[in-house]
Amino acid sequence: MGKIIIPFILLFSMTAVNAEDKTMWTVEYLPSDDYKSVVGFGVYDIKDESYGYYGNMHVSITANKPHYDFLNVNSFGDPVTDRYEELLMFDFGFTKKITTSLNGYFGIGFASVEGYAEKYDSTFIFSVDGKYYVPDTANDHTGGNINVGLLFEVGVVSLNLGYHSFTRRAYFGLGGNF
Repeated sequence: MGKIIIPFILLFSMTAVNAEDKTMWTVEYLPSDDYKSVVGFGVYDIKDESYGYYGNMHVSITANKPHYDFLNVNSFGDPVTDRYEELLMFDFGFTKKITTSLNGYFGIGFASVEGYAEKYDSTFIFSVDGKYYVPDTANDHTGGNINVGLLFEVGVVSLNLGYHSFTRRAYFGLGGNF
């Protein structure tokens, strides 16, 4: 995880050096039935007269415990009661000022999905409520991503509407600019 955060620290430190340039940031949410609780963060460098750059990252935030990596969906014959996927995705690309309050961005990135299965242990050996989670590697997949979006400036507030080709889903964000 630290290797992913370092590029964002570098990106943030190199943003907006001219008075006309600005840096926008947003906290983002990707609504989806396929992926579990996906949130993200983006930093967008907007240049007044040329192309800027950006980076964003989206990740599933889950607290499904207990989680047993050494088991699989066939272990002990317990039934699978639910399946879900956790997503990790990051993108880098270019920004362009369209009007005084509208900016666009386009980039490419990488996404990784890990599948998980919720199982039920009727003997309550693996957990107090019988639910436990194991990797479901049949649902793991990775791939490239094309990311496009629009950033709206409303005073010091930034509104973000974007799209990921990997998830085939739109996302939205709220943040600020300076």
